[in-house]
Amino acid sequence: MSKQSFKILWRIFLWILITLLFITNSYIIAGHTLGKIVVNQDFTPADSSTGITIFILSNGIHTDILVPSKTEQIDWTQQFPPDTFHPPKENPEYISFGWGEQNLYDKVPTWDKFSTRIFLYAMAVPTKSSMHVTYRQRPLQPSENVKEVIISPKQYETLVQEIIASITLDSSGNPIEQNCCWYPAVSDNFYDSPQRYHLFQTCNHWTITMLKRTGLPAPLWTPFPEDIMAHLSPISE
Repeated sequence: MSKQSFKILWRIFLWILITLLFITNSYIIAGHTLGKIVVNQDFTPADSSTGITIFILSNGIHTDILVPSKTEQIDWTQQFPPDTFHPPKENPEYISFGWGEQNLYDKVPTWDKFSTRIFLYAMAVPTKSSMHVTYRQRPLQPSENVKEVIISPKQYETLVQEIIASITLDSSGNPIEQNCCWYPAVSDNFYDSPQRYHLFQTCNHWTITMLKRTGLPAPLWTPFPEDIMAHLSPISE
C-alpha cells in the first residue's frame, strides 16, 4: 500500500470514528434532555378503593410493566395460560410485559452473553421484536427500581388495549408464541410483536408509549430507564 493510499484510508477511518462519536453523544444528550420533559404532569392517582395498582419495574437497562393477572377488565391467564409458561406458574398474582428486540432476547439471555454486534445491528436496522411476558408473585420490595401507580379502571382498559396491540394475534385472537428465549429463574414466555425495534423505538420507548397513552407521567422521549422512573413515585413502604 502506498503512503498516499494509507493517508486516505486513515482519514476515512477518522471521519467514520468522529461521525460515530458525534451520533452517539448526540443520542445520549438528546435522550437525557428530552427525558427531563414530562408529559401528563397533571396526572392524579386514582383512589385506592376503586383504582387498579400497577408497577413499573427497571433492572437498570430495561423496563417492564407489571399488572394484576386478573381484574374485572381482563383475565390475562385466559390469553396466557400459566401452565404453558417455562416453568409453569400456579395461581400467579401478577403478570409483567416487556417489549424488546427479538434477537437480543434470543441471543442475550444473560448479560455475560452480550454481543456488541447484535446490539449495534438492532439499534441501526429496524428489526423484529418480541413481547416478554412473565408471571410473578408479590410482595415486591420497595426500591428506586420499583414504582407503584394507582390508575382508574378506564385508564387500565386503555393500557390493556395498548398492550394487546403490541402482540401479534393469530386468526383466533390468541398471542403467537415464539417458543424461545426463556430466562432462568423466572416463569416466562415470548410472543411475536408486529412492531419494529430500532434506534428511536427501543424497549424503554415502548414503556413510555404505554404510560403516555394511559395518561401517566412519562418523558417526552428517552432510551434510558432512569429518566422514566424519575417521574414516578417510589412504591409505598
